[in-house]
Formats: sequence, C-alpha cells, structure tokens
Amino acid sequence: MKKHLLALIASSTLFLACGDNSSTGPSNDEEINFFQVFPDQKTFVTITTHTQNTCVVDTTNKTAEWQEITSRPDTNAYAYELHNDTLVLYPIHTKYFNFKNGTYTSNLAHECEGQMYIGQKTGSLDGKWKGIPGCYDVTRGALIDDEDLEFDWPEVYLSITESSFVTDTTYSVTPFKKLAITDDYSESLFRFYLYDFLTEHQRDPFYPRSLLYSYDWSDGTIRYGGYGSIDPYNYGVTIENQTKNSETFTIGDRTYKVNVTQRKVEGNIRQQKHGFYAFEKEKGALSVVSGGVTCSLTYEYKSNISKDLCIDENINNFEIERGFTIQGDRILYVEGYETDNVKAFEKCLNNIKPQILDDEE
Repeated sequence: MKKHLLALIASSTLFLACGDNSSTGPSNDEEINFFQVFPDQKTFVTITTHTQNTCVVDTTNKTAEWQEITSRPDTNAYAYELHNDTLVLYPIHTKYFNFKNGTYTSNLAHECEGQMYIGQKTGSLDGKWKGIPGCYDVTRGALIDDEDLEFDWPEVYLSITESSFVTDTTYSVTPFKKLAITDDYSESLFRFYLYDFLTEHQRDPFYPRSLLYSYDWSDGTIRYGGYGSIDPYNYGVTIENQTKNSETFTIGDRTYKVNVTQRKVEGNIRQQKHGFYAFEKEKGALSVVSGGVTCSLTYEYKSNISKDLCIDENINNFEIERGFTIQGDRILYVEGYETDNVKAFEKCLNNIKPQILDDEE
C-alpha cells in the first residue's frame, strides 16, 4: 500500500522545488492559503500558492536567471469523516466539486481511497492531525498492513482552524536512509541498468543515482525505477562472486568485475516533482573491468539549487521541469544539478559487450 502514502503527500506538492531559507538557496518562500469548510456537506476546499526564488531557464537561448516566482494556485477539494480520534480525507477531483455549496458528484466508494490522520480530540475538524499509514475503505474501515507500517515516511501533519489549513511534512533523514538507501551493491537498482545495457535490453539511459538506491524502494519512487526484472537469470547473467562493494559475473563469453569506490549522501531530503526524493548532495563512483578494459563512472547530484549555481554555463547540467506562474505563464525551472561522465561510460561499455547468440541460433 505504499502508493497510498505517496498519494497522501502528493496532494500538498507544488510545482516548485522548495528549499531552505538561506540567502543563496531558494528563499522568500511565502505561502498564501485559502480554506473554506462546508460543514453541512462535510467537505472543504484549499487553494494554495507559493512565492519563492528559483532558477528559471531559457533552453532556446541557453540562459539561466534567478527569479522570484509565484506559483499557479494549487486547488484541492476533500470530503471528510470523523471516526473517534481519526480524521479521514477523501480527495475529490475539482471538476466534480461545486465551489459554491460544497456538493460533489464523484463516487467515493473506490477501494481504500481515504487518507487517515490521528488527532487529540474528537468531533471537530479543527485541531492538529498526524498522517498515519494505510488507508480507509468506505465499507471495510481502516486497512493497515506490515508494509504500510514499514513505509510510515515522511511524517505529515495537518493544522486546521476555522480559517486555515496548513500541511507540514517532515522528511527525516535516518528513516529514509533505512527505507531507500543501500550500501550493498547487490541491492542497488544500478546492477540492472548495467545488465540491461550489456545485454541490449535497456529502454532508458543510465541513471547514476540508482547506485545509491535499493531496487525495492526504487520501484515507482525514483526516476526510471522498477522498469525491469530484478532477477539476474533473466539477463543470462551468472554471478561468480559478490560483496557489498563488488560483483563478478559472466554473460556469454565475457567476465566482468564491478568495483564501487564511492557512495555518499549529504544534507537534508527534498521532495521533488512527481513524488520523487533527493538528498541535497549525492555522489557515487564505480568501475567495470573486462578483458583488460576498465570503464569508470563518476557522478555528483545536487537538489539544493542555489543562486551561485544558476548561471548560463551550467545549463547542460540542469535537471529541468515545467511549471506555471500565477499569471499562467509557462516556465522551465531547475530541480537538480548533475555532473557525470555517463556518455563516456556507455561508450566504453560498448567496447566490452558480450557476444550473445540469438535464441534461434
């Protein structure tokens, strides 16, 4: 039920990558919040916009500029229920919601649509609420299993008064490392990018950050995650030897030795667009050796985009997303900064691919 937790936090996500309040990072983060409750209908609506500094790019003219941007309003509607000390929220698509009287025409009877929060008092929407894992089903009630408890991250809090609805999300580093980060190469998603590439099953470019992330967490959580099989046998791979930082395997007529020389994360965690996560800084390095040829990969990723990084010379290293301003203007903004040698690494690997016979042969 991991998807329900991701859906719970996604409702408060805006298009801009929020940062800290330092003078060189994304700053002046001012939130404007409209909140209206329709108690007779047991529904409410929130409209939120943010004003903050961010790095805006023009890919045609290859320029980057640090600007103060106000985001397009983010509108959410909910039906709510109170069950003793538990608040249940059912998201309503805004096209089905009547903003004048709070009625709606959508059906809430879908399986496990309710998002659950626990509070300190009963009978009132007002108060402080903490998101809890699992989901609420209209016919079966609260549904929580072991997987829900395992993925009780991040911590989501609601603070509700007669005139305000504030979401506060805590991205604690220690539990995230336990859930998502691996120090064992055999558990990393990167292994399967390498198998894909060498056996020509690959559908996506190499994603260097996958060296840090376990394939269990990566499924649907980091970009390009979970698209392939996680069984080496399906790639025709035979594992000869394996440690936390190395792996020796054969494919066809070739033997490969992988050595991981760096895996490092620093700083706090940031939620990015589409529900992805990143540390402020991530680094990794490894080598693949076969037939006397060594192919080396290095990369560094930064999710904390500061003013000093927002320069024209860095535009080819930016991870760029699309967004809209409050005026409705479409912009391209920077969500990450990455330096790597992926193209050279792939070119080197092309020289040591195995000779694999087709099934018909």
